[in-house]
Amino acid sequence: LAPGETIKASRFIGDRLYLVTFVRVDPLFVIDLSNASQPIVLGELKIPGFSEYLHPVNATHLIGVGHDTDLIHGRTVTTGVKLSLFDVGDVSQPREAYFTVVGGRGSTSEVLDDHKAFLFDAQRQLVTLPLTYYTDMFPSYGSRTFMGALV
Repeated sequence: LAPGETIKASRFIGDRLYLVTFVRVDPLFVIDLSNASQPIVLGELKIPGFSEYLHPVNATHLIGVGHDTDLIHGRTVTTGVKLSLFDVGDVSQPREAYFTVVGGRGSTSEVLDDHKAFLFDAQRQLVTLPLTYYTDMFPSYGSRTFMGALV
């Protein structure tokens, strides 16, 4: 499916698998598992960065939480925390409907290691996650300027 890439996130919803792999860009694969012995890749999206956590919003959207990336001196480095809204309504052409990058290099969120740190309230259209925010001062990690909840 993605030789040499690392699986970063997966989400099973019904007979669909949403899978994120990563080397230099973030492929989001939409895979049909209705016949588990013969999975079929229905669509793929390649974007900068990668998601490490995927959360369903509704039947056609997922929220991705991960890192943005940049290529510096031939190396891929993570930058800020990236929040993405994926539209998977057309499974053959998933798209990133919206994204924002919060913080600079060194910024992180507990959501990347613990899915229970993520709060999504569909009724209030509210997303909350813990965040450690660093200013971007390449090549070092910069200064921590915020540690708390991002709403």
